[in-house]
Amino acid sequence: VLVNARGKKVGSVGRPLPGSPSLVVAGWNFDDNDFVRDGTGKLVRARLDEPGMLIARLSRRAGTDVAHIDPRRLLRDAFEPGDLWFVTGDFFEVDVEGDFWHIDRQGQMVRTKLGAVGSTRIEDAIYEAPDVALCIAGARPDADDPPYQEAIAAIQLHSPAFDIETLSAAVATLPEYARPRRIRIVDEIPLTDGLRPIKRMLRELDFGDGDSVYAWDARAQHYVPTSPLTSAASGSG
Repeated sequence: VLVNARGKKVGSVGRPLPGSPSLVVAGWNFDDNDFVRDGTGKLVRARLDEPGMLIARLSRRAGTDVAHIDPRRLLRDAFEPGDLWFVTGDFFEVDVEGDFWHIDRQGQMVRTKLGAVGSTRIEDAIYEAPDVALCIAGARPDADDPPYQEAIAAIQLHSPAFDIETLSAAVATLPEYARPRRIRIVDEIPLTDGLRPIKRMLRELDFGDGDSVYAWDARAQHYVPTSPLTSAASGSG
């Protein structure tokens, strides 16, 4: 269990509680989508401030039942003979003071050809635009380099009024490779019972040219409408 008991670092999930299972942020190769291993095949710890996979050590005491756990989420002999670890499926990093920071779920990372980026990092940037009520970021195949992905996002607005320049400025705080190549404005983003935006909605959306879709112009460093009518209206304003 990780708890930010001090509350001094906004966004950090803190440190393990005393008595909780041992936690390690293990090195991860995003190109291979697998753990980093040393010359003997053992896992290695991620460096400070480096994203890695969070794993938790499981007890090997007699009677411990792991039969209900997906075998793909169990690691044996990870660091030493006989150890047993649970793969959480979450990427974290640890800072120099030992505080943990959540990066993203494994399936929600965007693997661009210039590096992996957490969808949550993209969403945090988009939320800096005051017009944004809700947003979800994710990935689609990179048309220019199919093995890799590019970021996309859907946005629900507070009101029909929309300042594309403010959104562009918010997204421009991200590295170029992390900026959503297409953004679609939607009427509503569905929420879970826990009031979290449902990200799988992205799979159902069309990000082709249209009235509600904006494309990132890397040369101009802002979003442009993809609909000819919207573009004409923007130009005449």
